[in-house]
Amino acid sequence: MSWSSTNPSALNLTILEKEILKTLACHESQNNIPATCVELHRYLLKKQPQQAAPSLVETFKSLKKLTEQAILTQKNGLFFLS
Repeated sequence: MSWSSTNPSALNLTILEKEILKTLACHESQNNIPATCVELHRYLLKKQPQQAAPSLVETFKSLKKLTEQAILTQKNGLFFLS
């Protein structure tokens, strides 16, 4: 797999997916553990604070898509960067 296919900036990601990646990176760096969908949803770092918060379902769908693209890995309900 080439670098560009695994580089999130080279992929066509939604704003929510980018915010999830940013939140997960911060969570992992501060806590040194992966996060659940609920934790990511709760602590989502939004680019624009006045943005409407996504629903938990939207967050889960984005996590599923990021996992399918092999940007994230999921095991036992925990998500971490691949």
